[in-house]
Amino acid sequence: MVKLYLLPLILLLGCTVNSISPSGGGLDIDVDISKESFRHGWAYFSKPFTTKVESRDQDSIQRGRQLYLHHCQKCHGEKGRGDGSLAKALKIAPADLTKLPSGLSDTYILVQIKQGKGNMPMWRDFLTEKQSRDLTHFIIDLHEK
Repeated sequence: MVKLYLLPLILLLGCTVNSISPSGGGLDIDVDISKESFRHGWAYFSKPFTTKVESRDQDSIQRGRQLYLHHCQKCHGEKGRGDGSLAKALKIAPADLTKLPSGLSDTYILVQIKQGKGNMPMWRDFLTEKQSRDLTHFIIDLHEK
């Protein structure tokens, strides 16, 4: 019976010793997250990575244009300037997609489409992965023109 009480104590002591031992690498106070990965106690963390967005082709851009006209035009306007027919009714004006910051990654736009922002709804439940990427390609193309 006494042996059963010792097991949790041994486990707790083992965890504590490992987390404070210099060779265990645990309890880092000044963590350098610029490394590819680092250890903090029992957990290993790695740098976030971006998802790969396929290269843009004219077919993808055209499919994205059709999606844009069906789902986005009412708020963002036909040319993406944030002047759609519903724009005035919104508390937050829709983004002018022609004036996006230069150097904005495809992944950033893809995430904005999926997660939504402000009045913009989350489209992740309504668009497939391929549709989201096609729409991303169209918005990038719209921005570059």
